[in-house]
Amino acid sequence: MMLVPAVVERMMRYFSYFANGFFLALFSMVFASVHVLGVYLHDVEQVMLSVLGASFVLFLAHILLLRGFVHAVWITVALVLTSLLATFATYEASTNRVFFAVSLITALSALLTINSRRYRMMCKRLVVIRKQRKKWRVR
Repeated sequence: MMLVPAVVERMMRYFSYFANGFFLALFSMVFASVHVLGVYLHDVEQVMLSVLGASFVLFLAHILLLRGFVHAVWITVALVLTSLLATFATYEASTNRVFFAVSLITALSALLTINSRRYRMMCKRLVVIRKQRKKWRVR
């Protein structure tokens, strides 16, 4: 079956954008959670469990994206927007402006990466690969 090496060869040019989008979304969720924890909450266990759950949802969304279900990108966008809004909500009470700025920059960078032309091309390519995989299964 020659499908797998061809897919890997074609997808190597998109790997950096895929990994960049994943890690920036992950870091934005972590930074926003730590920032909200430092400003408002003091229950570390509850916040860390929510970060762990959100990280798992992000991981599943990227697995679905790799399988060719491009609507899973909206899960990633929702998680990043949630972390962005949580960071904005702490602006007035924030004492550490540098950490606030880093949290905003990572969330906005994640959204910029997800909205880039190459990321959209990757999503289109993954849909084509999914359709090819369906044809191979029918045979």
